[in-house]
Amino acid sequence: MSSSTFSRLLQALDPRAEVRFREFEQICKWFLTNDPLYQRQIRRVWLWDEWPGRWGADAGIDLVVEDRAGGQWASRRSASVHGRTRLRRFVRCSRDSLQAIEAS
Repeated sequence: MSSSTFSRLLQALDPRAEVRFREFEQICKWFLTNDPLYQRQIRRVWLWDEWPGRWGADAGIDLVVEDRAGGQWASRRSASVHGRTRLRRFVRCSRDSLQAIEAS
């Protein structure tokens, strides 16, 4: 996808921030699921609200990705939306949850 095509896609998103963020999450999930490079590496992608291991409504994690080796990645659509506090919370929550999964 060219940068101009991607720019047009972003411009077509809803102007309301929260709706726009949800739409962008869907785009990220679609891209990770359908891009040929990632298809070889990724088994499954969940939105946070869909992930079976979710422990709460909002942990700062937007997507959970499972790779073909069984590892899981936590992803955030934008680390700068709510500043450093949200970024630190995201890192702490994603690290703690994925360590708990590995321990079980």
